[in-house]
Amino acid sequence: MLGAHRIQKRREPRTAATLGVVNSGGNAGGSDGDTAKEPSSHVEWRASKRASSRSSGAPNVTSVILTEMLPPEPNLEVRSRLPDRANAGPPLLFVHGGYCDAWCWEPYFLPWFAARGYPAYALSLRGHGASGGRESLFVAGIDDYAVDVARVAGKLPSRPVLIGHSMGAAVVERLIASGPVRAAALFAPVPPGGLGPVAGRLLAWQPEYLVNMQRLDAPHLAGDALAALRPMYFSDDVAPEILAEAVTHLTIESPRVILDLALPSPRLRPQPPIKPFVLGVGGDRIATPGDVAATASYYDTKATIVPGLAHMMMLERGWETVAQPLLAWLEREAGRR
Repeated sequence: MLGAHRIQKRREPRTAATLGVVNSGGNAGGSDGDTAKEPSSHVEWRASKRASSRSSGAPNVTSVILTEMLPPEPNLEVRSRLPDRANAGPPLLFVHGGYCDAWCWEPYFLPWFAARGYPAYALSLRGHGASGGRESLFVAGIDDYAVDVARVAGKLPSRPVLIGHSMGAAVVERLIASGPVRAAALFAPVPPGGLGPVAGRLLAWQPEYLVNMQRLDAPHLAGDALAALRPMYFSDDVAPEILAEAVTHLTIESPRVILDLALPSPRLRPQPPIKPFVLGVGGDRIATPGDVAATASYYDTKATIVPGLAHMMMLERGWETVAQPLLAWLEREAGRR
């Protein structure tokens, strides 16, 4: 089994607004890290418990105020790999998808991008991984997750490029619609029509799909559920040690977030306008190339579709075929701004 980089130590929060940010990976050379420093915050996204993101009732909403239901989560796990050289590019902040945590970015993506000069961070959203908030996960909404990302982003040395996968891409979309971001990338994003059509397609292929998803909790994961769900997330040739470690990071997901994503909602224009990098893979049964192209079309850009690979593209043997186009986009559009 792959020994993932583990948390070295955690700082107790000084106040309710202090993040427990952990550097779990060290520099690009792989040495162990220490607790990350906490510079002054640059959170630029707006958050309000009273303002509704759909208050206008108009389908062409042009901005959104995040509507979190829960108090800020003070204890958020952040894994990181840092470059050796001083003239680094902007920070990259990776946001995981549903039912998993920040570890999914650590075996390959974090060290690879750090070795190429980008400080690379990945957070576990509340209720996932080593982050706090598991006791209230069942009522957490997509905007609670967005506030988690905004708070971590605000503790980084400079404004990061946001990179979200699947559900994490939906979180990033909420943020680019609510305030300025440096740049954003969407991997296997939730399509504009929501998860409803996706679930219908998966149910037609595997009628037990929804039942198995409710059993997707590592401590209680049954072998038959894993066998049934594996083809939806991984290719047949995924490394056995990666699959074994990935299973230990599976977790239940917030039913409210799933509901948030299930139905179509007003598409929200980035503020100010940006064109995110949109990427999908040819073997993805969840976010098909057509789904990914629909998201790209909304942002008036073209999707990059990498042949082969499955939904958990960052853990596949061919992960570098996904990392390379992201790096090219960073260097061309966002890398040194």
